Amino acid sequence: ITYYDSAGALKDMVQSHLLQVLALLLMERPDSLAPNDIHDKKVIVLKNLEVLPAKEHLLGQYKSYVKELEEAGMKKSKTETFARIALNCKMERWDGVKLFLRTGKKLKRKYGQIRIKYKPPAKKFMLGFSGLGDNRIVIDVYPKQDITVFMNTNTPEQNLDVKPVKFEFCRDCEFGPNTPDEYSVLLHEIIRGDKMLFARADEVRACWEVVEKIEKMKDKIPFVVYEDGGEPENLK
Repeated sequence: ITYYDSAGALKDMVQSHLLQVLALLLMERPDSLAPNDIHDKKVIVLKNLEVLPAKEHLLGQYKSYVKELEEAGMKKSKTETFARIALNCKMERWDGVKLFLRTGKKLKRKYGQIRIKYKPPAKKFMLGFSGLGDNRIVIDVYPKQDITVFMNTNTPEQNLDVKPVKFEFCRDCEFGPNTPDEYSVLLHEIIRGDKMLFARADEVRACWEVVEKIEKMKDKIPFVVYEDGGEPENLK
C-alpha cells in the first residue's frame, strides 16, 4: 500500500497501461510493422490527446482504504483508487469522439477498460425513431482482453423501433482459458528482441504529460468514496 498511496490509479494504471492501449487503438496505419514505425504513430496520438474539463472526470476511493492506511501506520490521504478520465483526440478521424479511460480497485468486478462513445448521427436521419441508445465500443484491458460493441439496430417488428444490441469478442471463449497472458507474451518478445510491444522513451514522456495535466486539475475533479465491491458511478 506504500507504493500505491504514492501513485494512485492515475499513475499506476492510466499512465502505464490504458494510454498505451488507447494509442494503439487510435493510431493511423504505420508505414510498416517495424517497431519504430508503430511507435511514431502512437506518439502522434498521444501528443494530440486533449484532457477534457474537470467536471467530465471522476475520481474515487474505496471505503476501507483509510483503515488500510491506519493499519500500515500511514496518514489518511485522498489517493484515488478509482479513475474515470475523459479525453478527446484532436486528430481529424477522432476529433469530437469522447474517449473514457476507467479503472479502479475493489469495484463490483476487476477491470481496466477503454470505452469509446461514437458521434451520434445527424438528427434529420433519426426523426421518428424510438429507443435509440449510444453506439459504443468497450475494450477490456484487465483482467481479460475482451472487446464488446454496442450498436443500434431495428427490431424485426417495427422499422422505427430501435434496440441497442451487443456484439462480443471473448478471448478465453475463442482461444481457451489457458492461453498465454500478457506478461508471458512480453517475456517472449524480450527473448526475441522485438520492441514492438514496448514503449519508446518519447511515448512514455507523452503519457506522463497527459497525466500531469490531470494531476494539475485534481482539486477540481469530483471525488467520491464508494463501498468496497460497489460502483462509483453507473456507466451505461
